[in-house]
Parts: sequence; C-alpha cells; structure tokens
Amino acid sequence: HHGVDWVRTIGAVKGWLLGGTQYGGSTITQQLIKNITADNDYSVKRKVNEIFRAFALEKEIDDKDRILVMYLNTIYLGYNSYGVQTAAMQYFDKDVSQLDLAESAVLAGLTNNPSIYDVYNHPEKVKERQETILAQMLDQKMISQEEYEAAVAEELNYRPYEEYQQEIKSTYSYFTDEVIKDVINDLMTEKGYSRLVAENMVYSGGLNIYATIDTKVQNALDEVWANADNFPNTEKYGEIPQSAMVITDKQGNIVGIAGGRGEKTVARGLNRAVQSKRQCGSSIKPLSIYALAVERGLLTYGTAVDDVPIMYDEDRDDFWPHNQPDTWYGVVSVS
Repeated sequence: HHGVDWVRTIGAVKGWLLGGTQYGGSTITQQLIKNITADNDYSVKRKVNEIFRAFALEKEIDDKDRILVMYLNTIYLGYNSYGVQTAAMQYFDKDVSQLDLAESAVLAGLTNNPSIYDVYNHPEKVKERQETILAQMLDQKMISQEEYEAAVAEELNYRPYEEYQQEIKSTYSYFTDEVIKDVINDLMTEKGYSRLVAENMVYSGGLNIYATIDTKVQNALDEVWANADNFPNTEKYGEIPQSAMVITDKQGNIVGIAGGRGEKTVARGLNRAVQSKRQCGSSIKPLSIYALAVERGLLTYGTAVDDVPIMYDEDRDDFWPHNQPDTWYGVVSVS
C-alpha cells in the first residue's frame, strides 16, 4: 500500500457504522503519523487528516524499512519508554542490538497495550503474549522449531523495578531544567516537531547539547539555596518567603540558576527564577533612573529626593507618581 490499507480501512468503517466486528485499520505509516503528531483526537476529521498525512509521508519517504525504523523509534512501550532503544534499556538494561529473540518478542508484544502487558505488574500476561508472537514467527517460518523452544524456555530477567523508581526520582539542577525546556521549545518552533517527538529527541535522540553553565557557580547556588539557615527566619502565618537568582557572566551568558528555596526534589518543577513572573515595582528605579543619574553626575549616593505628589494634569486633576498605596514619605535618599 501507499500509506493506507483501503480494504482494512473500509472494513473498520463498516464495523464502526453497522456495529459489526470492531478492529483498527491503521497501517504502520498511519500509526507513525499519530505518534509523531501526538494527535489523539477521536474523530473522523483526525482520521481523514491522518490518511492524507500518510500519503504525503510515503511520497516523501519511499522506503518501508525506514518508515518501520521511525515507527520503532517513536512507539510507546510503557514506563516512560518511547522507542525500542529506550525500552531495551528500561526493561533489560541492554542496547537494543544486544537483545536476543526472547527479549525482542517481549518488546514486540508490549506494543498492543503497554498498560495490560506490564512487565512488572502483569508478567504472566507479558509471557503469554510473548509466546503468541513466537508461535506466529514459527508458523511464518521466521524462526526454527529449536529457536522457538529455546526462546519460550528462556527465563526473562527484567531490570529491577526499584532502579526505575530511583531513576524517576532523580533531579536535575534548575539550570538543566531550563536547558531541557528551551531545547524542547526550540525543536518544536524551529523543526515543527510535536512536544512528544521533541522530548524524545532531548532524552533519547542522541543530541549533543552545549550550555553556558558554570558548574562551580551552579553547585554553589544549589548548596546555598538548599540550606534554610542561609535565609532570615521570617515565617508568618505558615508561609515562608521565597527566593530565586540568576547569575550571568560579563558577556551576559547565564551561568547559574537558583529556582527556589529548599532542597530540589523534582525534575522540571516550578522554577521561580524564570516562571514566577512579577511586576518589577520600585526595584526598577535604582537600575533605570538613579544609576544613570549617578553615572552622569546628576545625583550622588547622598542626594535627597522629594517623595511628594506632583500635579501634572490640572484638567484631569491627576498627579504623579502613583505609589502603592498612595502615600508619601517626604524626603528619601538615593542610596
């Protein structure tokens, strides 16, 4: 076919409309389209779009083997594993090229429904599915009787579930979190990838990512911000004031980020340095006005500034500046 199996598709539509046997009609190409676009809308419109996209993909890539490889690199196989390489490492701690027949049949079986065929919670169902696949391979003369019997008899040694739990609990620095987010967003913007494909590229796509981090600065930030003793004890009403920091070098490159107080316990969580946006308020005054005035010799660090309202629009009966709240202190010092 050229991306769509019309016999299967028409049969699936008839079953859907007339209430007959229900089965999927998607080809590997169509399933690849669904994986890379992350378009999961259950509608006729999505299916029609998927058909046209499948035609376009097969016209662009006239190579079934390459399409199958792309499919194998994007399919979800449970436990945050997208693609057979990631799944091979997750379940067997091996490169996919090192898997034997029995292990490969396990991964092939997971594609049907990773939540049902769960190697940790339902290993007996996984084994049953594996043997079904091996039997089909034997029936289609892809393997010999001896290979079939050896694969069925082989004990499956999965990577311990505790290692997976430890892995998902591991955290990155706030700087690394931001790099991951930026690269994912750039891949989506510049390459047109879906978020799923962009995340797969970052985590298992073999990319080389270069960043401006200074590990000494970042380690110091992590250590200081994790220690509550480094902050004043100003807790009121059960709330603790937060803190964040971004440090740059002389060229303006970001070299370290602290995204919040306390020990960092999750990956890609709230980063107050870049996500908790607030109005700058009066903190902008010494940066934009006072510093420039001091630089030009118009003020000194001891200059007194009148903090009083000034009428500037008599017709509107309005004054400036507006404080929050509208109170004034008379005279304040630049410093």
